Amino acid sequence: MAQPKKAAPFLAVSALLLASGGFLLGRYTAQDGALTNGVAAAGPEVSDGSALAAENAQLKRQVADLERDRDAMAASQSRTEAAPKEATASAAASPSASTEVATGALFTDPRFAALAAIDWKTIGATTGEMAPMLLQLMQEFEKTGEIPTALAIKLQALNSKLVEQVPAMLESGLPGFGPNGSYTHPLVTANVLGSALLASGMPLTDAQRLAIEGLARSFSGENDSLTASTREFDLEGLLAEAEMKDRYFAEISSQLTPDQLARIEPQGAADFDGGSMFRSSLMTRAYSDPIAAKDPADFARIASGRIGEQLALDDATATQVRSVLERMAGNAPELFRDKASPIESTLRMMKQGRTTAALKQQIAMLREIQRTVPLTPEQKQKLQSLRRVFVPLPR
Repeated sequence: MAQPKKAAPFLAVSALLLASGGFLLGRYTAQDGALTNGVAAAGPEVSDGSALAAENAQLKRQVADLERDRDAMAASQSRTEAAPKEATASAAASPSASTEVATGALFTDPRFAALAAIDWKTIGATTGEMAPMLLQLMQEFEKTGEIPTALAIKLQALNSKLVEQVPAMLESGLPGFGPNGSYTHPLVTANVLGSALLASGMPLTDAQRLAIEGLARSFSGENDSLTASTREFDLEGLLAEAEMKDRYFAEISSQLTPDQLARIEPQGAADFDGGSMFRSSLMTRAYSDPIAAKDPADFARIASGRIGEQLALDDATATQVRSVLERMAGNAPELFRDKASPIESTLRMMKQGRTTAALKQQIAMLREIQRTVPLTPEQKQKLQSLRRVFVPLPR
């Protein structure tokens, strides 16, 4: 299959969570593969139309409240900072040599010259500030069952600073599965990590920089090979890239001191997808479609309905797809053994490993559907291009 086209980056705030979970990660709301800035509804699947409408209306009201709070905070901050900004405007127009060094990339590749336009100092400082806040968000929700609104707004504001740097990343031509695939490219990850540690007062040593430079070069080559490969199903590319990037971060982590690692990824942050700024979940969350289900049959019912809509299946064909899903889901009891936590069902942040396990099983399911269910050429193409990962959330 051809590699997925890069979509324009976006940022969405859910009434129940900073939907990005740390960056650009969003949800599908219309055609598969088209990310929008719509609100991601939280909670279990709702089959009753009126109940879903009521829930959506409530979420929209909560979003409006959050946006008003955010705008008020931004306006207040703007008034406070106006005078200092005016006083330093002339100095900012001619940055010193030290400022230029601080904002530059620690790791470069002549193929991606556009990365020089990125303010790595801002990315580093912002990433370092967000890392403990994401963990705090999960911890406070676990204690109270409520989203700390002020904290979510702060994360939103910080996240916006990262989004401002993304156009240059996309213009650089960095290969990857979608916008967040570019953001998690080995070269970018190395620079984000190094810049975050520099901003935190724990800079990489010369030996660490040399080791990470070698890792970035090696894994960039692997990334090139993966994105250039032709696969039967698009989701195979997502899986291969995610597994490579997790191996890469594990290698980089081994080069850091315990204090450095704890600074960029506090203990417990990676327990749920979106809690860490460096794991592959930063990429895979954009394609995760959680399904609250009581058992494999319930999961097959919901997932087959979504596939049926995507492929425009008639009732008879949709029934065959549902049969395949139910049979194969029943043969994967490990996907339904671990009950969903409130963080998963409400915040839509999956436990580490749950999405990857579902992705692997879904690729097998898609292959079996293609083998056993009669599809038109157009339907087969849509099946192969499917980029939604149906993740069972056992109730």
